[in-house]
Amino acid sequence: DEERDPLLHSFGHLKEVLNSITETGIFLCCPGWS
Repeated sequence: DEERDPLLHSFGHLKEVLNSITETGIFLCCPGWS
């Protein structure tokens, strides 16, 4: 539960941001991968 585990919630959010950055980076560096 997000309210009971704020650390896990923020980690999940960080992971989302990291995924977004990684996908964008891969797309910009190597468009052929997509």
